[in-house]
Amino acid sequence: MKKFLLCLFLVFTLFISACSHRHSFGDIKTTEPTCTLNGYRYRICSSCKEVEYVESVSALGHKVDEYFNDIRFQTSYGYCTECDIKLSDGEYEPPKGIDRLYIQGIPDGTMIPVDVTYFDGETQYKIYGSISKDGNESNAYSKKDYDIYLFANDDRTEPFVMNPDASLSPYDRYALKSEYADKSASRNLTASAIWSAVTATRNKIDKNLAQLPGYGADAGFPVLFYTNNNYKGIYNLCKPNDETLFGIDNPETQALIYTFPFFGTFDFRYQKSSDGFVPCQVIYPKDEEKMQSAKQRFLDFSDFVLNCDDAEFKEQIENVLDVDAAIDYLICVYAFGADLNVDLFCNWVTYDGKKWIPSMYNLTHTFGIKQTGEYVSANDSVKPSFSDGKLLSGTDNALWEKLCRNFSKEIIERYTFLRQSVLNPDNIKAVFESNALKISDEVYLSEFDEYPEKHYFSGKYAAQGVFEWSQERFAILDEVLLK
Repeated sequence: MKKFLLCLFLVFTLFISACSHRHSFGDIKTTEPTCTLNGYRYRICSSCKEVEYVESVSALGHKVDEYFNDIRFQTSYGYCTECDIKLSDGEYEPPKGIDRLYIQGIPDGTMIPVDVTYFDGETQYKIYGSISKDGNESNAYSKKDYDIYLFANDDRTEPFVMNPDASLSPYDRYALKSEYADKSASRNLTASAIWSAVTATRNKIDKNLAQLPGYGADAGFPVLFYTNNNYKGIYNLCKPNDETLFGIDNPETQALIYTFPFFGTFDFRYQKSSDGFVPCQVIYPKDEEKMQSAKQRFLDFSDFVLNCDDAEFKEQIENVLDVDAAIDYLICVYAFGADLNVDLFCNWVTYDGKKWIPSMYNLTHTFGIKQTGEYVSANDSVKPSFSDGKLLSGTDNALWEKLCRNFSKEIIERYTFLRQSVLNPDNIKAVFESNALKISDEVYLSEFDEYPEKHYFSGKYAAQGVFEWSQERFAILDEVLLK
């Protein structure tokens, strides 16, 4: 009982003490508001540490002075000037001066249907398409090439023709070129434009070529390409490599043969040397019987080149080859450092079924880069030389070797003329700059961020680097072909 009364007394004493406690608050303190947290004015009881809030100030919110566009994710981001956190609440503005192409669908090796949206800066096209992966050299890259056909109806029976740029004629099909190895994305367009200009100055240009826009050369312009809203990078939207490029439509006599395997396969090979062969695709005609006929005519031509002696070559070659076009082709291989184009990426076209005309195509690996995107010095590309008074091509291709031996005078005269006009470093730099200026710095950065390995490609992608490479290259060629 005594214990119970003692406990009761203690409880009563504590209760009385609690009721009689008075807070002893210290000075008012202040916590400043931040971007995300409220600020307060408060004081603390010195005995029981109770906090009494006097005033609350709302959080300030984030402050962003400048927003930046993220082209890859089509968002706008900025950094808070107070806390430096990254915010993505800005209004995205697509980069100006470059078109955008969107498809909904999964591009594969075969032609598949897709929905297409195209923005050219002023007009939006919502159309239908079919797209396939182009399995040529881009098979080795993480960034693929594609071929795309446009249609006005969802049955994909009515072609949709558009002309989104002055560099192209109206087309309903295009090649989407990744230009993966070229950080500038401008080499192919630059070399193609110069090839077109070289062809235009040819005295005996074939009348069929003369009436074509671009004289059968590739042409195009850069676009931003998205598949299912996933960024694929900078692509060049180019003319298709088919019969429309050369204006041929008569399968009886006309043909187009392209020297490169398609998806690792090819229609046939021609022999370029005692132990060398070049894979070929018959692009036109499409009919199987006509294809075989075109193939045989080309093989007859290549067999003559391989097996004839120099006297026969000199006497008869102009019956089966546009010699002026072949001379221009070889000179541009040298001038561009286009080593791959010695054998590959050549369009062989015939209008009469007898005479073959070589035309350059796919000139990405030029002006000092390899297929890997690495730098190639001006001295390490294919170049001609003289030996015992004979001009040697520097290649193992019988056509170029015999052309050099038997038409050296014509090659030197043509080179001399072109060096004074189209083929000079200043002109190459000007054409390159005009193409590169279509791509802003922020677009270039988006490409390198999408493909981080491209940051480390050593190939030059500024006009000055291409200019300096060309100066070195022409000094080497002039030593052989001008002196």
